[in-house]
Amino acid sequence: MTTVLEEREGEYTLVVPRDVVKDLHLHPGAALDLSVEGERLVARRARPKYTLAQLLEEHAQVIDELGENREWIDAPRVGRELI
Repeated sequence: MTTVLEEREGEYTLVVPRDVVKDLHLHPGAALDLSVEGERLVARRARPKYTLAQLLEEHAQVIDELGENREWIDAPRVGRELI
């Protein structure tokens, strides 16, 4: 498969065929990490990067959702279960 490197507004754009986008489950706006390996340009799906604040906010939401189970979670042990 061959594609074309185009120049748009001072930036270079690599056109990715629709079938490749579909096979890799990508979408417009998907982040890709680019690297050079020898004479190859390698594109990998970028892993999301989270800040500590984002992770703590997500954790707080989960804790809020557990509110209805709080009594059960905080209950003392009644048998030999390990926590």
